[in-house]
Amino acid sequence: MPTIAEFQEGRKNKDAYSFFCYFFLRRTIGHASFKDYFAGENASISALFTESDEAFVLVILETSAEFWTAHAEDLRKKGGTKNIQGDGAAKRRNKKDNGDGEDTEKATFVKRYNVLQKQMRAEREQKELCNEFDKHFREYLYKTSGGLFGVPKMDENVAARANKKEEEEEEEVEIVFRGKNATAV
Repeated sequence: MPTIAEFQEGRKNKDAYSFFCYFFLRRTIGHASFKDYFAGENASISALFTESDEAFVLVILETSAEFWTAHAEDLRKKGGTKNIQGDGAAKRRNKKDNGDGEDTEKATFVKRYNVLQKQMRAEREQKELCNEFDKHFREYLYKTSGGLFGVPKMDENVAARANKKEEEEEEEVEIVFRGKNATAV
């Protein structure tokens, strides 16, 4: 499994972010929605999930990584016994309140979420990076699911057509009023 630091690299680290999208991000919408969406040829992570979705899942992973690492260590120490609530869980519970009645963990969570959301938004503005990642993710999905999703392999033309369609939609039309008539320029 990739590290949190590798997930934080976003689409630049295609393998780690594909893992993130497949095992964590897709859980936010459910298996059926994910499967239906990726059966289409123009499917992309950016179109299916918002930057808020991506930031939220990533901040959840970041804030819980310490707990799960400690929990895994507890399991290793106790021979893999199930349903152990070891020291990791106790540390997590005791960390919440700093003694002055303020939940500093919640404030930190919100600040980190806002930073990650801005990062995701900036990343999405890099169209070429997003297209390259989507192509990589479709290949990853095809290999990982063993054809479970019925995902067609994405060819070069699909990414180009999707990008061209997006650019056409972004074209602005200026409307000029002359007397009673309006003309699109």
